[in-house]
Amino acid sequence: MAAGLFIGAPVNATVSSKGQVVIPQKIRESLGIVAGSSVDFVIKDNVLQLHVIRNKPLSTLQAGHGMLKHKGRALPPDFDVATLLSGRTKAKPRAITKAKK
Repeated sequence: MAAGLFIGAPVNATVSSKGQVVIPQKIRESLGIVAGSSVDFVIKDNVLQLHVIRNKPLSTLQAGHGMLKHKGRALPPDFDVATLLSGRTKAKPRAITKAKK
């Protein structure tokens, strides 16, 4: 927990004309709230609770999906890099040309 924060100690904030409240920096840091974090609001016994939503980490495959973009031609459906690298290919590898703009 960040220095200067005590569980149960009130921290004052003002609601803006748009209904927005700034979460104090020490509270954001102690809870790991950063820009883009998701939170839930729960009203229980006339008390407003804010719950930080912890997203499950993505698998390596999911995290990288769609990250790389390729503007050139797609590889032929029979392209096999393993065969190409092993040197057992009967035909010469075809050159991949850039797509015309």
